[in-house]
Amino acid sequence: MNAQDLRNLLEKTDNKLDVFSNMETLRQYSFNIGELFDLITDFLTDKEKQELLNYPYIQRQDIGVKLGIVGLISDSSIKTDIFVNDSMTDELSNYQVADFIKKLDDESKTTILYNQEFIEKHGLDKYMINDIITSSGDKLKLDIIYNPEFIEKNQIDSYSIRGIISSLNDNIKIDIVNNKDLTLKKLKLSEYDITSIVQEINNEQDKDKIIDTYKDEGFYSFKLNVISTYSNSSKLKKVLEEKDFNNSQRLTILSSLDIETLSKFFKENRNFCEENEILPCKVVRKFDSTKQKEFIEVLEEFDFSLNEKKEIFATLSDETKQNIDISKLPEEYRIALSIESKYGYVKLDFDRNLEDYKGLDRLMEVEADKYTDEQKSKFMQLCEICPDLVVVNKLNDAFACYSTVEEYKEAEKWIEELISSLNPEYSDLQKIAIIDNAIGKKVSYSPDFDTEVYNVHDSRALWKIVSSGYGVCNGISNLEKYIFDKIGIDSEIVSSGSHAFLKLKNIEIPLETGEIQKGNTILDPTWNLTSQRFEGRPNNFCVSYEEIRKHDIDGNNIDHNCHTNDEKLQDATLISSGLIPRRLRRNKLGKHYEVLFAGANTPLSKRGKHLF
Repeated sequence: MNAQDLRNLLEKTDNKLDVFSNMETLRQYSFNIGELFDLITDFLTDKEKQELLNYPYIQRQDIGVKLGIVGLISDSSIKTDIFVNDSMTDELSNYQVADFIKKLDDESKTTILYNQEFIEKHGLDKYMINDIITSSGDKLKLDIIYNPEFIEKNQIDSYSIRGIISSLNDNIKIDIVNNKDLTLKKLKLSEYDITSIVQEINNEQDKDKIIDTYKDEGFYSFKLNVISTYSNSSKLKKVLEEKDFNNSQRLTILSSLDIETLSKFFKENRNFCEENEILPCKVVRKFDSTKQKEFIEVLEEFDFSLNEKKEIFATLSDETKQNIDISKLPEEYRIALSIESKYGYVKLDFDRNLEDYKGLDRLMEVEADKYTDEQKSKFMQLCEICPDLVVVNKLNDAFACYSTVEEYKEAEKWIEELISSLNPEYSDLQKIAIIDNAIGKKVSYSPDFDTEVYNVHDSRALWKIVSSGYGVCNGISNLEKYIFDKIGIDSEIVSSGSHAFLKLKNIEIPLETGEIQKGNTILDPTWNLTSQRFEGRPNNFCVSYEEIRKHDIDGNNIDHNCHTNDEKLQDATLISSGLIPRRLRRNKLGKHYEVLFAGANTPLSKRGKHLF
């Protein structure tokens, strides 16, 4: 007899469960497991199915059979009760448990997920729990999202939380991300997490409101990354109207546009681009190599000047340059293509024809503070070819300060004249005194420091300081060190955190006895400026660390710690034994300065003049 015969029997029998529980009866029929499950589904109630699971012959069956019967129960509360409390789950691995839970309805999932004892007993980790939640409906997901205690207890990470929120519809996402207390404090989502969620929202007005919600959170690129998902027309509107966008942000948005839209933008917004320094080459540089190559193929259709086109060729990626057929390019383009660039700026090669760089002034920010005499000579030639290039010096090899070509040439002329005025027979100490005195007369402390017009770069730009006559402490110290480097005097800029000055190394200072002492000492160019001097004398010239620290204490006995730096200055022990530059005068021939020193600690009536 087969499954159909068994079905006929069940239809005639009032107590269906008795048939299923009688093993002797069942053995008379031939059926497979699928046919058995069909019969159980059609003839047993949920309660009877639960009872059937307790029968010995069912208990002896494979776990798959028992789970199959549980799966046939439609009442979620009965099914959950069996799964949570029946010992059969002990036979399952944690993966099998998690997989079965995923097949349950949301009500059952909720009951199980909040049963911490069950979760721990079966070793369900955060990844399994996340899979269960992700397979659920919005109601369960929201219940979890608004339950930070559950999230923390089960160590569900922000990546998983982001995935859960991403699976919700836009209206729910908007409600969640607009709740900063939830996203930042309870869920502890990062800028990246929130950005990813907001980018998925379709309505741009909703995105704008969310951007405004997070405007005071200090997110670095949240606004920019969200806007990158807008339509081309909306992106252009943002570029043109957003007042708080910087140049880099505008370039990033523009580089995401298609080439046709970009062409229209440059054609219609020439003045805007000039005012905001939006160079076509800077936009193209942000393209990947494929898009760059496509752009070059239609470049002649753009209303760009020859120099703008040369700028584009010079700053293409190496990969793009290698894949361009130069045979049909005009000579100007081939030359520009051969010029090396880095980060969008030209890399100078003094061995090539300097005329090749003509017209590329805007791509040239040249660090000229470490040039040899030969390099400097060639750079001076380049300044005539590219008069609008920018001359750069870097403080601490990091902070870039900018001077114009004219400022560079004016400053270098002054520095060269100062160095040429030094008597070759003078000691280093005498040369230092002359240079410090000359800078003290040439430069004043920046009058606009701590004002709204103060420019942090200008007051530290090496050549601009000389040209303008104004600077601040680290800029002035850097200028003096630059000159010392040129004549072979070893010095180091030292900072206390609020002030910068120089440590002179291996300097020889004569004692009043005629002996020579050698070591490290301190020189503060800013406090030695003419306007800062007491009784016309530089009181911070070659003093020890101990001595200059005394100068930090004002008349109210408050220590301003202007020169505090134990690590750098503990070896600055040399002091000029009271010998400080008192005045400078021309010698009889009028060609060189004589340096007159006087003992500062000696009574005026007994001071002698020491000529070195």
